Amino acid sequence: MNRLQLVMLVVQGGAVCVLLLLYMWWLQRRVSQQRYGMYSLFMILPVGLLRALASKSVTVMDDSDDGEVGVVQRMDTGRLTCPL
Repeated sequence: MNRLQLVMLVVQGGAVCVLLLLYMWWLQRRVSQQRYGMYSLFMILPVGLLRALASKSVTVMDDSDDGEVGVVQRMDTGRLTCPL
């Protein structure tokens, strides 16, 4: 009787381990597919275009309603300038 219970415990433990292994493999595959889908754009666009876009400076206008002159902030250097 004790031997049968021990065998059943080992079989159940092995089955649970195999099921968890398959579930984790399935989850990892889904994450991998999502990550590939997210970064596939970078595989399609030319590298030169991506480098040009990455090094381009961005200016943001402060559109506040308090009547002050808009402030332009350069994102690449962090300097503040006022437009004329």
